[in-house]
Amino acid sequence: MPARVEQLWNPNKIVAVPLHFAPRPLPQLEPVHLLPPIRSQVVATFFSTMFLHAGWLHLIGNMWFLWLFGNNIEDRLGHVLFMVLYVVGGVVASLAHWAMIPADAMYTPVIGASGAVAAVMGAYIVTFPRAWIRCVFVLIVFPIIVELPAMIVLGLWFGGQLLDALAGEHVLTGGVAWWAHVGGFLVGMGLMPMLKAIAPRDEPVARYESVW
Repeated sequence: MPARVEQLWNPNKIVAVPLHFAPRPLPQLEPVHLLPPIRSQVVATFFSTMFLHAGWLHLIGNMWFLWLFGNNIEDRLGHVLFMVLYVVGGVVASLAHWAMIPADAMYTPVIGASGAVAAVMGAYIVTFPRAWIRCVFVLIVFPIIVELPAMIVLGLWFGGQLLDALAGEHVLTGGVAWWAHVGGFLVGMGLMPMLKAIAPRDEPVARYESVW
């Protein structure tokens, strides 16, 4: 929950979470659950949120993107550095969401791996910009397969996320943490060159068999 981030430096910050029951009581009588400023719990949520999802479609969607772009990045960095990219990207994505959303969205819980996966996508665009991605577009009922460079596909994806974020389609209205996607993607782009310097090796050729 973004409202708890302030508890990291404010020991007097108490977060009151409303508990909604059916039938819902009057607003002035609405029961609340108090979350104390325990720093270890707040820090733990930065990591646990990356492994929680709102349902099977949410989970499958994130894992699909991770499978599409994560294999080549993991081949390039190795298992350990890939995990560093994933975890750091997810944490920074959560901080970006907290920093940019309006006050009325602070009490809306945020879960999902999309910020971390966006970091992997950002790493991909700077590592394999000329890799070809096979995309499927459905025209009425007929699928059309088009191969496009990763630079174009991921660039258009990032542009869409940024436009949605700037338009104010925050987590309360769209159900998507747009700024987490933007922040994760940018940190992936910035972090990948440093991680590549730690593990120098010949650049693998990214050949894509998967479908976007």
